[in-house]
Amino acid sequence: MAAFFIGFTALSANPPTVGDLKEEQRQIGNAYLGDATFYIKQARERLGGGNGKLAQQSGLWALEQLGYAKRRLERHAPRIEEARNGVTGFRSGESTRKDLRKSYSAVRDRYAEVEEQLETLGARLTEMGFPLVSQTLEKLRSASGEDAAKVVADAMRSIGQGGKGDALSGMEGAGANVAPTPTVDSTPPAIINTPSKPSIPGVNASDIQVGPNGEITIKGYKIDPAVVGTPDFGSSQTNASGVTFIQTSKGVLVIPPGTLIAGAKLNADGTVTFADGSRANINDIKVGPDGRIQVRTTDGKQMILNPQTGALTPADGGNSGRNYSGGLPSGARLVDGNGNPITVDGDAPPFEKGKRSFTRKIYLGAPNTLLQREVKVNQQLLEAGDKVFKVEESLGESRNWSLSITLGDTKPDNGKLTATLKVVDSSGNTGVSVSNVTVSSDAGQHASVAPGTAGVYTVTFSQDGDYTAAAEGKTDWGSPFRIEAAFPISVK
Repeated sequence: MAAFFIGFTALSANPPTVGDLKEEQRQIGNAYLGDATFYIKQARERLGGGNGKLAQQSGLWALEQLGYAKRRLERHAPRIEEARNGVTGFRSGESTRKDLRKSYSAVRDRYAEVEEQLETLGARLTEMGFPLVSQTLEKLRSASGEDAAKVVADAMRSIGQGGKGDALSGMEGAGANVAPTPTVDSTPPAIINTPSKPSIPGVNASDIQVGPNGEITIKGYKIDPAVVGTPDFGSSQTNASGVTFIQTSKGVLVIPPGTLIAGAKLNADGTVTFADGSRANINDIKVGPDGRIQVRTTDGKQMILNPQTGALTPADGGNSGRNYSGGLPSGARLVDGNGNPITVDGDAPPFEKGKRSFTRKIYLGAPNTLLQREVKVNQQLLEAGDKVFKVEESLGESRNWSLSITLGDTKPDNGKLTATLKVVDSSGNTGVSVSNVTVSSDAGQHASVAPGTAGVYTVTFSQDGDYTAAAEGKTDWGSPFRIEAAFPISVK
């Protein structure tokens, strides 16, 4: 029995209990890394408000907590293998150590996540001229656990700032093997009275004020991140009227009047995309005499903006389409005043001040082939939406067509056959203009075609065969057509 205890003592003079290790993991994850996460969030908010100095301060506090976590984690893994049962005093079983390794791995992974977040924060701060967080993080990575807290404390002292101190100071009773916390500068954070101004494109420095607590005021409008979200001052654009647009995490901020367009996106080309997908140039977003924000979208619609929802409504109460000029957007559909669908004529001209007139063409089969009917159409827009255009449609004169090709007056002539070819309408309509006629056989032989007068063509066949005549043209209402006819030909 004596030999057994001698061997046990040689393993570790004072091994930790399983309870000690579980408590240490809880403290690392909840206290150190928990506080570090909080200070990173605080730094991001301060950075979003354009205050790099205060963001740097929060970033160093986060690094301080990371340093404490690093010190604990570096000692933790080997101690798991030495863990003893707190009741019996004997070394813990393999299943218990396996559970401790698993929970330790989760804490270690969280440490890595916090470290990556600080790396990203440090890079953003460096871009603003505050490189200390990035520099200190690099030193922290190469420092031993015992020196980690000192690395951060030195960085804080270099700018006259105190640390937050060890969150676990005085809480080391979880086990005899938990090392005491190194002494660091626990002086309360210095009050910074001169935070730097953010650089905002298009805004004069004299129009930007920074309060003692880092609050930003632009052109007399105080930025409240709780209301407008985190602003990205680098995205700022100012229109021809001197109105500034700034992207935030909640939408687009318009100053003056200090209104947030909820859910909107400020684009690099000087346009704003609204919550419903509509777009407008920043020069076409204005405050009207009634105080409402007026918008002329890129497709010509006059709209009123509801900033709280980001929604656009027609400026004339639903009749915004009456003066619309332009074509029908891709994918849009037409309906009448009752919402019933109306034929979309792809070759119809654009609207001019809400009106257009054209000929509707109806074909049997593919467009521009067998013309069946023409109808003159007048359309008046009642409302132009993004995907639905409401119109009042009136139909005018119409006519039906039954076009065909006739082949007549055939005459044999020295081993050849001549004939006349003409396009006629069995309904008796006139006004047909033929622009091209071709005649060819199934064997690939082409007959000679010569235009004559009054739409009559002369065709000369030199070989027997089954021929197909094709005629293309337009009506005097501008409707194209293409028709074909088959003829068996014998030149003898």
